[in-house]
Amino acid sequence: MPKLKINLNNEVTEFLDALNHPMREEIEQLRLNILTTDSELTENIKWNGPNYCFKNDDRITMRIQPPKQVQL
Repeated sequence: MPKLKINLNNEVTEFLDALNHPMREEIEQLRLNILTTDSELTENIKWNGPNYCFKNDDRITMRIQPPKQVQL
């Protein structure tokens, strides 16, 4: 089975580290689920949350505020 490339963005990881979100484990699982669907997806920060682009077009934004929820 070929090894899948996961494009975790260090800037997003550092942003989440500083945020200390109570649902960090769920956020990390969502990051992996999203990024493993297609190797062309990229990750950045938009509207104070992880954002995912396909061919430079925004496609999925994770809303992580207020800290009691996570929305896609």
